[in-house]
Amino acid sequence: SEWYGEIDVGTPANGFSVVLDTGSADLILAEPDCTGCQVNTPGYNPGSSSTSSTSRQDFTIQYGSGSASGSLVEDRISIANYTQPNQIFAACSTMDNIVDGTISGILGLGWQNIAASQAMPLVQSLYENNTLPEPVFAFAFETHTFYTNSAPTAPGGTLTIGGLDTSQYTGSINWVSLVQPAGYWAIPLQDIHVGGKSLGITDQQVVIDTGTTLIGMPTADAEQIYSQIPNSRSINLQGESGYYSFPCTQSVNVAFTFGGQQYSVATNQFNAGAVDSTGQYCLGAIFALETGSSSSISFIIGDAFLTGVYNAYRFNPPAVGFAQLGSGGTANTGGESASTSSGVTSNAYKQTTNALAALAATAVGAFFLA
Repeated sequence: SEWYGEIDVGTPANGFSVVLDTGSADLILAEPDCTGCQVNTPGYNPGSSSTSSTSRQDFTIQYGSGSASGSLVEDRISIANYTQPNQIFAACSTMDNIVDGTISGILGLGWQNIAASQAMPLVQSLYENNTLPEPVFAFAFETHTFYTNSAPTAPGGTLTIGGLDTSQYTGSINWVSLVQPAGYWAIPLQDIHVGGKSLGITDQQVVIDTGTTLIGMPTADAEQIYSQIPNSRSINLQGESGYYSFPCTQSVNVAFTFGGQQYSVATNQFNAGAVDSTGQYCLGAIFALETGSSSSISFIIGDAFLTGVYNAYRFNPPAVGFAQLGSGGTANTGGESASTSSGVTSNAYKQTTNALAALAATAVGAFFLA
C-alpha cells in the first residue's frame, strides 16, 4: 500500500497524484508517455506551462523498489493551499517500477541532504521561505487492513502542513530529536518489547518512513523478535527472503520505545495477511532488512507502525513526534490540510521505499489522505 496526495503544478495548474514519502527527498513526476509508465498515468509536460524552465541537467534516482531518470525543471507548485513559485524537481522520461496507474510520481518529504537532485524539497522550501505558520507537518493515517484490501483505493487520513491538527490526537506530542546532521527523519530506538518482554534492541538511527509498508531491521533483531512468537518461521515471499510468518489465529503484541515512551503496533497491522491458500499462516509486518555495510541505515519504521500513531515532523528544532490518535479538539488554525487515500498495489509486500495512499488538498492547511 502507498499513501498519495494531490499537488498542482505549472501555469495553468494541473493536478497530479504523488506518493507521500518521508524516506526520500526528491519530487519526481512522470512525463507524458514516459517509458515504464502505464497508459493512464498522467504526465507533466514542461512545455505546456508558462512558468516552467528546464535546466537540461540529467537526473537519476534509485529507490528500494525501482528507479527513475529524466531532467531537472523548475516550476510553480502548490500543495495544501501553499505555493512555491520556483520549485526544482525532476521530469522523468523513464520510470521503472515507480508509478502505478493514475499516480504520477513521488513527493519526497525528507531533507535536502539526501536529495539526489540536490534541490531543496518542496515542504522544506516552504519552511525555509517562512511560508509555513509553524515549522511542522504531520500525518494521521486511517487504520485499515491495507495489505489485503482488494479495493484500488481506501480512505487514507490527513496530512497537515504548517500546523498540528489537535482533533487528530490526544495528549501531548512526544518529540524525539533527530540524529544530526538532518537527512532522513531518523531518531534513536531505545527498546523493543514482545508480549511485554524487553528484548534490549536499540539503534541510533531509525528512519521513520511513510513510503515503506512494513518494518525493516537487521536479521539478528528480526529473528530475536520472532523467537518470542510461538510457531513463527522464516519464509520466502515472491522469491525474496527475509520475511517471516506466524499462525494467523495468534495475537502478537510488539511495542517500540522512542523518547522514553512505548508505542504498540496494532495486532491487525502486525498481521499483514495470509501467505498461502490455507489461511493458517500470516505474514508478519517485521522483515529482515539487509542494506549492506556501506549504509548507515539498518532500521526502517514504515506504515505498519505509523498507522497507529499521530506522526509529526518538525524542521526547527529538528525532531519526529508521536502522539496517541484520538478524536475531538480543534484544528490548529495555522496549518493547511488535505485528504489522502490508500492505494493498494499488486505487490503489497515489497521491501520498498514507496508506500501508496492518496490525498486531496483542502483550504484548511492540511492534506487529507484520500
